[in-house]
Amino acid sequence: MALLLVKQKGHETKSFPITGGTITIGRAGANHIVLANKYASGRHCEIRCEDGRCTVHDLNSTNGVFANGTKVSMKVLDDGDRILAGAAMLVFVADEESISIESLISQLGHADASRRELAANLLGQLGAAAAGDALMKLLRKETDVKVQSAAVEAIGFLGETKAAKALLALFDTKDVVLRSAVVKAIIRIADEKTVTELAHSLKHAEKRVRVLAAYVLGQIRGAHASKQLRRALDDESFEVREAVVKALGDSGDLQSVDALIESAKDTQRYPLVWVLDSLGKIESPKAFPILSGALAERNVEVRMAAIDGIGRLRLKEGVPALIPLLDDSDARIRRCAAGSLEKLKAAIERERKLASRSGEVRKTIEISAIGEDESGSAKSAFREDKAAWEQWWAKQAAE
Repeated sequence: MALLLVKQKGHETKSFPITGGTITIGRAGANHIVLANKYASGRHCEIRCEDGRCTVHDLNSTNGVFANGTKVSMKVLDDGDRILAGAAMLVFVADEESISIESLISQLGHADASRRELAANLLGQLGAAAAGDALMKLLRKETDVKVQSAAVEAIGFLGETKAAKALLALFDTKDVVLRSAVVKAIIRIADEKTVTELAHSLKHAEKRVRVLAAYVLGQIRGAHASKQLRRALDDESFEVREAVVKALGDSGDLQSVDALIESAKDTQRYPLVWVLDSLGKIESPKAFPILSGALAERNVEVRMAAIDGIGRLRLKEGVPALIPLLDDSDARIRRCAAGSLEKLKAAIERERKLASRSGEVRKTIEISAIGEDESGSAKSAFREDKAAWEQWWAKQAAE
């Protein structure tokens, strides 16, 4: 089976199997392969496969299609062909099953940087665990940024936790593509030891490195990562404190709620909208008083963050707090309040349904609800109708 590797700046390399027929490629969402770059046309090109042969065709794109550096309208694809569509690089692999892991590992030492890059990409996509040591060796001596990025990405895909030290050594790189690959790889492989090492970057002399470290720790999550973040709440930089507060919200750690509530007392150092947004993400009932209290703030963004947070908490106490906002003079507040009320309504009705069941039946309902849309918008027609919401809430209170 043929493969198409898709490489786009700021995105992880992806592989798409080519089983036959026609595959459309472009910026429009209806394509089989969607490109995320402004230089690609809506329908940029397509790959047609029949009778054991694959060809690429330009679909009258604005910026054209290039195969191995030459502009083409159509080309029969050979193994290893590189197709440029906008700013995306597509690499054609004629037969995945014929690929030798040993051969790819040896290609990591090839004199041609493009061959080393492709080998690293393929080893990551194929999940070649045996290539871990070779990729780390390549990373230590490689000077080409594209090859470094491919090796880092592959190490992340393979889950090589022992590569953490080598990755952290590149954490403060100024190259955007390499930094993006390093960040994603660290998030994938991080263990407690990695978190401890990464926490040192929260004290780095450069502000941008501290901001990045906070973001990564928030994505790693876990109690250890959150503990390191809380220690950085008193950073001298406004931008770093913002990153730390937002990362605490991303971490979802309940142990961080008290620290965030305390931060809200100093709105000069910690703007309220940051804190409310993070408290909403953590979804702790302990945050309800500060969220409901912020509904009276004058700043619209603060009020919207509070409304959204109350919706996330799914506490029935949020309903009477939000209903009065449905006749607010600001349309944004009314719309936001209606959206959070829909979430609360869905949560209340689901909980009531669960309360009426027991044992295995209840467990089955809980499992079936995983991943459901909690907005309730499909069933509710209340929208911003305050009277309808008041009537519904009165019925709930009576029951």
